[in-house]
Amino acid sequence: MTLDGFLTFLTLIIAAYAIVPGVTRLRLRLHILGPLVVSIVGFCLVVYFEFFSLLAQPCPKIIGTVCRFLTIGSERPINPGQH
Repeated sequence: MTLDGFLTFLTLIIAAYAIVPGVTRLRLRLHILGPLVVSIVGFCLVVYFEFFSLLAQPCPKIIGTVCRFLTIGSERPINPGQH
């Protein structure tokens, strides 16, 4: 996803929120904690992956072997030169 695509997505979400009825907005405010946490984590991941070439960090030891599933190696169907 490019930065333009991400900004377009955010704009659509804001526009959809603007046209929903007031009752629905109040209902969303009552149950905002779960979607807010997911949204913040998603936003951080999008920004990190968008600027991965600048912010790339080595894989932390805490998550162990999960890193091999998150990276594209030469043995994978898509090698790093094809992106």
